[in-house]
Amino acid sequence: VYNEKNIIAISPGSTNPALTEQGFASIFRTTATDDVQGPVAAERAIELGYKTAAVVNDSSTYGAGLAQEFTVKFKSLGGTVLLDEKTSQKQNDFTALATKIASLKPDIVYFGGTYAADTGAGALFSKQIKASGVTVPVMGGDGIYSDAYIELGGGVDGDLATCPGLPPDLLPRGAEFQAAYKAAYPDQTVAAFDAYAYDAAWAITEAAIAVAKDLGVDKVTSPAGRDALVAAVAAVEFDGVTGKVSFDSKGDNQNQAITLYKVVDGAWQPQED
Repeated sequence: VYNEKNIIAISPGSTNPALTEQGFASIFRTTATDDVQGPVAAERAIELGYKTAAVVNDSSTYGAGLAQEFTVKFKSLGGTVLLDEKTSQKQNDFTALATKIASLKPDIVYFGGTYAADTGAGALFSKQIKASGVTVPVMGGDGIYSDAYIELGGGVDGDLATCPGLPPDLLPRGAEFQAAYKAAYPDQTVAAFDAYAYDAAWAITEAAIAVAKDLGVDKVTSPAGRDALVAAVAAVEFDGVTGKVSFDSKGDNQNQAITLYKVVDGAWQPQED
């Protein structure tokens, strides 16, 4: 709909590569993509010494795509995939699958999917396979990188998650952003994609100012102004909170940072090494 109306849309958290592969000139994103996130997860798994994996996805576009990217890279690096299974987003009983995974004794279990706020699917999956005797970590993407995953799962210490972007403390202008955020919203904390949302708005603002200077403020929302805005966002380049922001020909941010997190003592901790 945004594309049909030639309205700029910049996503701070949509990670499926397909978003920007449809030829939509006005659609952009500031976050990294799953075709980067999945392979990075595989690379880190190999680096951590995990040579065999059981791979499970929740049949969503997000989960299946992420699992596929992980699988391809993991195999290319010499890893062995012992199992490749699908579940559903609404599933909450993984007993049979947990038993199967336990019998295979993988070094790691990769889950492509989300923690699922309504059913706790991803969290319950981890909890149930651990109950079946699986002692190795569950690894996933940003879909499980949530405090709710820890709360719903219980006993998920050691589990791993990749998340596009850097944590606030590691962002180039993270300290400055967190201080300003706390001043504006004292009762809230900075969440995973907040800085990327800020930079998305910043990109639109930079483009709007450029077009206003060129065509006049009253022309920014005209048809010609909208065309100019699309071109201005595509050409934008600035040092944002998350680092340098600029877009490639598809609309993806050229700054593709991914962070690995681990559940340590009931909280997600970034793994910098």
